Amino acid sequence: MARKQQRARWTRRSAWIACLAVLLMVGISGCGSGFFSPSSSGTGSSTGTGSGSSTRNAVYVANSNPNLDTVASFSLSAGVLTALTGSPAQVPTVPSALAINPAGDLLWVGGELGEIYVYTTDAVGALTLGASSDPVGEVDGTVGSMVVDPTGQWLLVEVNTGTTPVIYVFQIDSSTGTLTQTTGSPVVLDTGSATQLAFTPGGTELFAALGTGGVDVLTFTPSSGALGKLNVLLNPLGSSYSDQGLAVDTTGTYLFVAETGTNGLRVLTINSGGSLSEVAGSPFAAGLGPKSVVVDATNAYVYVSNAATNTISGYALASATGALTPLAGSPFTTGSGPYSLTEDGTGTYLLAASEGGNPDLQVFTITASTGTVPGALVSATTASTGSTSSVAAAAIAVAATP
Repeated sequence: MARKQQRARWTRRSAWIACLAVLLMVGISGCGSGFFSPSSSGTGSSTGTGSGSSTRNAVYVANSNPNLDTVASFSLSAGVLTALTGSPAQVPTVPSALAINPAGDLLWVGGELGEIYVYTTDAVGALTLGASSDPVGEVDGTVGSMVVDPTGQWLLVEVNTGTTPVIYVFQIDSSTGTLTQTTGSPVVLDTGSATQLAFTPGGTELFAALGTGGVDVLTFTPSSGALGKLNVLLNPLGSSYSDQGLAVDTTGTYLFVAETGTNGLRVLTINSGGSLSEVAGSPFAAGLGPKSVVVDATNAYVYVSNAATNTISGYALASATGALTPLAGSPFTTGSGPYSLTEDGTGTYLLAASEGGNPDLQVFTITASTGTVPGALVSATTASTGSTSSVAAAAIAVAATP
């Protein structure tokens, strides 16, 4: 195992350097889909149950720097990040994805060798490695993306197998976070690479981004955990383009797809039966290398990180049509290579994890609808997520308690 781990780290570092060169040359047109998930954190709605405190507002960042392999944890209050006890916590694998349950008391870390570990959280969000430090689940391949369904009963894991990506479904023990693989899992996807999973709010439809392979549409049954692939494939708009980030609006009406090559954000209406239709004006212009997408809790604003231009593009969403209008002041400056975005549990802040650091983690205040520039991002604070601020932690995933 030690030899496999060392080989995986060397391969990751070589691929990371190669990808950075490609980013600079071609603006990530089709790059990055094989080894980093653009927004590999996932959670369901806040309908789940658990022992977590309702006042917990914690933030977690996966650090994939080969010399770190850690998860940093912070509390977030009044725009201030405070490192929690034990942060950054050592992970027994090279982390590649995060997922948190709706109750906010269980955090899963997926690794490049297929292991999945669980951490429990205390009243303020500090992490403790569970299951006697053993993996609670394993998959055959590299974990690309993970998401917990809105009921909090199931963890879905999108995996790069080296050939065709697959999705594993695990039933969650709500007390310990241990995982039991379901019958019929994994489900084989279309050709591509595992980059992102996103549920509709009701949890009955699942979208899987496949990089240059496009986006698969699947049905999900929350009562049983059954997952089925529909005969629906959204192809990228160009043969070398890559679908990286996904998000669904709070009403389940629109799917947002960050697609390189177009350097834009596609918006599609989710129709009955899972079919997708492009809205007028899509794709909407973003920066180079769009990676991660977030729709805010009010369903009024949409944000996409641009990994090659170190910015976030912000838009006002017209709920009746799906059209996007750039916000005043957009794009907003981030650290180097913003790979993962998420909104905090209060809906007040947008968090950006940047793989190249400078900074690793940045917190933006989302200007309220009553503000001078509604939806605009104002930098509130930053933090190093590794052991030192002088070395980029390769922060590739960020998650927050719901």
